[in-house]
Amino acid sequence: MNRAEYSWLHATPDGVGQLQLGTSRGQPAPNTQIASRIQAAYRNALLENGGNKNSLWQQIERAHHGEFLKCLGDSDPAPLAGYLKNIFNESILWGIDQPAEHTQLLASPEQQVTYAAHLKDRLLALAEALGCIPVENPEQGRWGQNFALDPEDLVSRIENFLCIDIKPPEVAAGCFGLQTAKGLFNYHDINAIYVAWRIKCLLADISEPRVCEIGAGMGKVAYYATRMGIPHYTIVDLPQINAVQAFYLISALPEQDVALLGEPAKTPIQILPFWKYPEFPEHSFDLVLNQDSLPEMGQEAAVAYIEQTAEKSAYFFLSIN
Repeated sequence: MNRAEYSWLHATPDGVGQLQLGTSRGQPAPNTQIASRIQAAYRNALLENGGNKNSLWQQIERAHHGEFLKCLGDSDPAPLAGYLKNIFNESILWGIDQPAEHTQLLASPEQQVTYAAHLKDRLLALAEALGCIPVENPEQGRWGQNFALDPEDLVSRIENFLCIDIKPPEVAAGCFGLQTAKGLFNYHDINAIYVAWRIKCLLADISEPRVCEIGAGMGKVAYYATRMGIPHYTIVDLPQINAVQAFYLISALPEQDVALLGEPAKTPIQILPFWKYPEFPEHSFDLVLNQDSLPEMGQEAAVAYIEQTAEKSAYFFLSIN
């Protein structure tokens, strides 16, 4: 058994079957209006000079963020708009979603077969977590049957349970995902649906719940949480990753108001640099989320976030690390 197969959650006694991997088409043309807003927010962040005290991300920034930072600092929004239109073929998404290095790897037909099976495995896990299908147990009941289920049926069951359209938005070209009639699902889309559902469950008894996410990747949890009815969502992150989140959420939720640094803050979604987090008053949020980033920070920064969250969150700290 190779490493990829060992990492799967479900048995495949009859093989993985015929699965289709597709790639997103993205928007028809670069959006310079969005790029201009992003550049203005980034300039505001530089003026505030919060600085990056995150040791691992300093290394990633030096290795992978150079071209993106140059586009952010350019007075012309066109190069940034072009970069964002093809973001899955660029390096800014290293450690966040599907960067250029992974896009090139997935050009291999062999890798596509493995990745498609990996994505179906995760889609099955989501359906099990939501109670849409039974969990398999080799000692009790069914075993080795779930992987034979049709991905179209899985998506339909998940949508019926959540009562929303879970189609991932195609904001840029080149993102690989499991092909279904409801669009392309990559690992981060599936994971974001689960996390957003966990947030919704935890806040079910709270009117007008307020969520803050520390380190939000592309912003996919914010997207699905908004679709699930969470009315107030704040993201705090590195300024250049704020730029990625702004592009994703403004593109994916054109009907929603999204506020960037320096823009009016009374909006459903705010995207801010990490140094704004300590400035929020006590109990500004009902739930604070951190997923897969506390271990990447320096110890001092991680401890500070945990201590501050005890004050900023009125009820919950959801840590998935």
